[in-house]
Amino acid sequence: MPGFKHNYTLFLSHSWRYGGDYDQLLRLLKTAPDFNWRNTSRPQCNPGIDPESAAWARELILALHGQIKPADCVLLISGLYRATPWIQIAINVANYYRKPMVGLLPRYGQMPAQPVQAAVKEMVDWEAREIVEAVKRNAV
Repeated sequence: MPGFKHNYTLFLSHSWRYGGDYDQLLRLLKTAPDFNWRNTSRPQCNPGIDPESAAWARELILALHGQIKPADCVLLISGLYRATPWIQIAINVANYYRKPMVGLLPRYGQMPAQPVQAAVKEMVDWEAREIVEAVKRNAV
């Protein structure tokens, strides 16, 4: 249908300690022309819960379920995989809901972690056009 613009619901992987890549991904998506989307990820940390506690882990897992379930596509920042175990949890939740995942190649010439490569439909560079086209090809 000419002129129809789909609105995509995206979950963007993130880590509170490594927010620069998340912020860069947001900038790229916001500058993409003719791409309507909304972000279900909430990278804020609850300061009232100790991040080393079991209560924090339970809260985070519940939050990931709530953020990933409505998503049409999950964007995985693959460079975070080695930095935090929570990316694997996000992959597990996305698999649970059968959400397609697109991986962003690590920057600085690193190779993406094998579990990320195995989970995603495709890997793309940090370029708005490539990310948007991958979302359009893979979103449910």
